[in-house]
Amino acid sequence: MINFRKVVKNIVDSVNWTELILLTLNSGIGLAITKYLGYEINWVISAYFILWTLFFYLGSRFIWFNPNMNFHVEDLVFLRLMTSVFQLLALLFFAISVVPLIQILIITFNNLLLIYLISIFCCWLLLRIYLEQKIQIFGLSESISAFMICLVSPLVILNLNGIQNHEILLSISFFSFLQVIAFKLFQDYFELNKGNRKAEFSSVYIGPYSILKIISGLIILGYVACISQLFLQDRMQLFYSLGFALPIALYFIFKINQISGDIKKEANTLMPIAIVFIIFVEVGWILGLWGGLTRN
Repeated sequence: MINFRKVVKNIVDSVNWTELILLTLNSGIGLAITKYLGYEINWVISAYFILWTLFFYLGSRFIWFNPNMNFHVEDLVFLRLMTSVFQLLALLFFAISVVPLIQILIITFNNLLLIYLISIFCCWLLLRIYLEQKIQIFGLSESISAFMICLVSPLVILNLNGIQNHEILLSISFFSFLQVIAFKLFQDYFELNKGNRKAEFSSVYIGPYSILKIISGLIILGYVACISQLFLQDRMQLFYSLGFALPIALYFIFKINQISGDIKKEANTLMPIAIVFIIFVEVGWILGLWGGLTRN
């Protein structure tokens, strides 16, 4: 008899929901920047892109699913069932994603830059799991993912709304880029890649304590760099967006630097704080930019 609860649980557990939320929030940042700069938002085409991202992300996640690597059961029938379920889900979400993608391409057919950005984004969505599994260089796959999430995603939204680029995007994206790298290093090393060769590689050549210091340094560097850029751009009104997640950042840095003994066990208890922190980082930008009245 099929255990539907177990099937649903494996489907839900196979998706990196935090990464999917970050993709959606960074599209929201693109919309917030558009509002902050005083441009009219094309809600229809923006919604098409967000829907395409959600569906294509889920499809690409399910197509790479390998039940032998994600959970261990002795029931071969259940393994075959899960493999078939994930193949069907991948086909379903890819098919659904075609509809908003066609709408986007029809509306933006003459915008070569936008087509180029969407193509790069599409390639990353398809290959990100393969890259995470194959790239053994510490931090490289995390940096690629952070770049796509924090820069390319909001940049596509800006282009869809008639803005090719703007200096404010660099300040926000670089800050979010460093925070997402720090989060993904923490997430991958201590939770998602247990027993993975990349985790072993990092542990041998860098060491867990050094990784924690790197994570702390990335968070601090992001704040320092963003404050400097906003000051130089004379955008003081956006400082409170940084402060939205600052208390959690300081607490998180304090806690990871207090870790001793069983590092993986202690660090895993901090994962909820890490998730709240990275989400607050992105939400802070959306709230701050959406409240801005200055037109540049």
